[in-house]
Amino acid sequence: MTKIKINNVELYAYHGVSLEEKNLGGKFSYDLEITFDISKASQTDNIEDTIDYAFMINLVSEFILVNKFNLLEKLVVEICKLVIYKFQNIQKIKINLRKHQPPINCYINSVELEYELINFI
Repeated sequence: MTKIKINNVELYAYHGVSLEEKNLGGKFSYDLEITFDISKASQTDNIEDTIDYAFMINLVSEFILVNKFNLLEKLVVEICKLVIYKFQNIQKIKINLRKHQPPINCYINSVELEYELINFI
């Protein structure tokens, strides 16, 4: 199996429990790791036979920007479900989602949630 790794996509979004997070937003970043079979793409050299990572980045980023969730747990699960729905040849997806400088009473670089979903085709 092959993996595509997309590293450290950064954006500004509005996820969180507090009103400050909902109204002012904050910086988020994510990494994706996609496991899939490249056998057909390696033969055809055709983008339709692989995972178009540019499309993937746009899909996930748009989802993060358009939606608002209280919990990162809900956000990562919904992202993985969306990606597997759009790319049915994916065998496994792993996301690491970071919320930078969350509004707590000390300085912290980020809080990170890692989630993995296996596609039982």
